[in-house]
Amino acid sequence: MLFDEDLIKFSQDFLQVAQKNQYTKSFRHHLQHLDKEQLKTQLTDDAHKTVFWINIYNAFVQSLLKEQPSLYRNLNDFHGRKRIVIAQHKISLHLIEHSIIRRTRARWRMSSFEKEFCIEAPNPLVHFSLNAACASAPPIDIYTLDQYDEQLQQVTEAYLQKEAVYMEDKNILMLPKLLQWYKKDFGGNKGLAEFVQKYQLVPQEAKPKLRFQSFDTTIALNAFLHQIEETD
Repeated sequence: MLFDEDLIKFSQDFLQVAQKNQYTKSFRHHLQHLDKEQLKTQLTDDAHKTVFWINIYNAFVQSLLKEQPSLYRNLNDFHGRKRIVIAQHKISLHLIEHSIIRRTRARWRMSSFEKEFCIEAPNPLVHFSLNAACASAPPIDIYTLDQYDEQLQQVTEAYLQKEAVYMEDKNILMLPKLLQWYKKDFGGNKGLAEFVQKYQLVPQEAKPKLRFQSFDTTIALNAFLHQIEETD
């Protein structure tokens, strides 16, 4: 099978094939034997890295679980085991998310591969782009270079509209658990209050108490944004 030499297009194709429940082992094999120089040549800035790694993360989650659903029984093992190989380098979903995309791992703990290909200035909205195949996870989109900023805004709005609940009588805003887990990325309590106003989750004059929903880890595959929109 011939693959697109453009790694952004490759990442999009991989995720599209995973979405359709089609055979993805050839994509994984291609990534395993990819020349590291090709990564270095193409993943030259945060835009390219963001689009590539989000698509790759979501594609691996979908393809691995569709091929072997029993992997979901142990979530720590599913996310933590280094079962992904890219350019001969073994890596886990956990490392892709936290070390490469969010860049929260201490630099001295990173491998040379992680240091070389991590996003330098992560956008906190990436939290709403990564789908771990559970019911409370944000929707999946297939990201493009020219529109990824707008796409991040779109998935964020879609997720918040679905998950956030304002109880006007108690002046309490129930937010997704993700915002509690990664509150620091949004500027702490003050940043979350500003975030709430930006996305118009409460009336402009309201200053609600923030509470957080429980996180449903029930397996939920194929939660692609446009499929969800079509069924609403």
